[in-house]
Amino acid sequence: MLKLNKLTVLAFAGTTALALIAVTSPLHAQSTDVKTDPTVNDAIEDAEMTADEIETAAENETEEAMDAVEEVADTSEVISDDDLADKIRERISAEPSLGSYVLEVVDVEGRYLVTGMIDKSEDFDLLQQALADVDGVDETMIDNDVVQN
Repeated sequence: MLKLNKLTVLAFAGTTALALIAVTSPLHAQSTDVKTDPTVNDAIEDAEMTADEIETAAENETEEAMDAVEEVADTSEVISDDDLADKIRERISAEPSLGSYVLEVVDVEGRYLVTGMIDKSEDFDLLQQALADVDGVDETMIDNDVVQN
């Protein structure tokens, strides 16, 4: 026995319906007492139900996908490049040893450039560790161009 998928049934039912219309139209013009085969009518009704089911399923999947997108958008925090640059500045200023230096953080197309001058190698190491520990910023996105004297 052949297995038929819904699209095959729809195509068959649609073709059958068109054939019935083509055959019965001339007869219908002559007589309004034309009777159709009840199994054909059942097939057409089943095909229409299947099409409705397909449409409903597609609408449900679309709604579920949109709900998932909204949920992700609601739960994820969007942080601007300026906000991330501020986080880097805050992390640097949280180190008392680095407070005496003039260090600048600039956002350059999604990367962060830290510039300035540091006198002590211990402070330079502290700066590098601070830059590696900034929450929410991948340390590979930070370019440390600070010069050590």
